[in-house]
Amino acid sequence: MKHTIAFFVALLATPFLFGQTHLTYRDVPLDGTLDRVISVLQGKGLEYTGAISENMVQMGYLSNGQPIDVMVVSNPETGKVFRVVVLTQPKSKWRSLRKEYGVYKKQLMAQYGEPTTYELFLYPYDTKKKQRRRQMQALHEEKAMCSSFFHVTDDEGQPLGDITLTISPYAHLARVAIYYNDTLNAPLEDNN
Repeated sequence: MKHTIAFFVALLATPFLFGQTHLTYRDVPLDGTLDRVISVLQGKGLEYTGAISENMVQMGYLSNGQPIDVMVVSNPETGKVFRVVVLTQPKSKWRSLRKEYGVYKKQLMAQYGEPTTYELFLYPYDTKKKQRRRQMQALHEEKAMCSSFFHVTDDEGQPLGDITLTISPYAHLARVAIYYNDTLNAPLEDNN
């Protein structure tokens, strides 16, 4: 009996001794089956809203009174969760999108450090005058990019995954999206 207890204590302590091995979302490792990760996220206040496909489910929660959509995605080859996508409510004004993007960027920087950031407008929207008036149009025409990339490592410098913060077109509106991608569980084509 003592050996069994010692074995389970050692097994439970292994992640703490050797460091984290998976990227996390809300302190939940992106590892395990959809059902297990959904259950843990529900314990953290997220509400299950339905299956989108065999490998993707939708959840949600309220942030400052606004609903936030969360997609949890599993690898079809292994069945293990490897991605969480957080989508804010669509907005019609560039100013409110930039403000929301800035808030999330600041939060992520506090936790993960300085990102690689691309914030640019391409021709014909590359002048300040044209940017001010037609940012949403530029975004929908794929002539604007506002993204920050965080490369997350463990304490020993081993990659855990990437977090991408971006402003994405959505119908005639746009929204802020955050992609949490675990390196270890991602399908092979996503790891290249």
